Amino acid sequence: MKGPTFFTLHQLFDQINEDAEEYVDLIAERAVQLGATAEGTVQIVAQRSSLKPYPIEISEGRAHVTALANALAEVAAKTRAAIDECGQIGDQTSADVLTEISRSVDKHLWFVEAHLAGSHERRLGPTPENHE
Repeated sequence: MKGPTFFTLHQLFDQINEDAEEYVDLIAERAVQLGATAEGTVQIVAQRSSLKPYPIEISEGRAHVTALANALAEVAAKTRAAIDECGQIGDQTSADVLTEISRSVDKHLWFVEAHLAGSHERRLGPTPENHE
């Protein structure tokens, strides 16, 4: 990443990454508790991911902010859908785990979108007013 906001964005992105690692652990632990095998190799994750690929050709800070906001919005939507699915099958514990993750993803999305305030690049989706 390049640009005058490198240091600030680097710190924000590091925090999001640290929290994402915690989400992965929570989900893997819950899967094992339910009798599944947590298959978390890079190859398996890349193969099974339903997220849009992150654009690797970008280097400017604002472009990364936009791409990350879009990725977080996608994760937020998929997490909320998974919460609903857990509710439908009566697995409230998994729904609670995903709700915890959802709150954190929404908070990170709000922080990232703050860097796009007033920009035409701002993605569509939840607004900061919807976040805690």
